[in-house]
Parts: sequence; structure tokens; C-alpha cells
Amino acid sequence: MGKRPRHFFGHMFKPSAEWKKLFELGEQLAPYRVKWEGMTLPLLTPELILLTTTKVPDLTLSKSLCDSGLRLGDLEEAVNHAHQNPELLMF
Repeated sequence: MGKRPRHFFGHMFKPSAEWKKLFELGEQLAPYRVKWEGMTLPLLTPELILLTTTKVPDLTLSKSLCDSGLRLGDLEEAVNHAHQNPELLMF
């Protein structure tokens, strides 16, 4: 019996090109940034990732979401909704 890897993610699975593209675009579109351990990081919310998914044409899910009747204007509004303390959104 072989040894099991200590860390499951990163050893057995690597992020796909689509996954990387999705998160890179999400980081660019993120309206909020938070300070964490001396760095400024984009705040990726579930709403932002869903909106970003609709903007990556290579993803099969993108077309399905757009064709589903998803109200993109409402989703964009939810993403850009002004938060008093975006740090509270961190999870």
C-alpha cells in the first residue's frame, strides 16, 4: 500500500486553465479589496464568482447561465452593492 499525500488538494488535483481564468477575471472585477497580513487582496464573493462565470465565454456553464434567464443586471447590482465594512464579508 502506497503512502497517502499529506495535503489532498494540490497534489492530486491541479486547477484547470478554466478555473485559473475564472479566478483571474474575478480578481480583476472585484469591487472590494481588503487588507490581510500586510497584503491587499480582492474580495471574491459568491455573487462575484457567479457573475464572472457568465463573462468567461470558454466555460460551458457560462452559456447555460446566460440562457437560463439569470437577471444579470440584478446580479451586477448585488456584486457592486456598497458595503460599509467589506472586511465583514471575509470568510
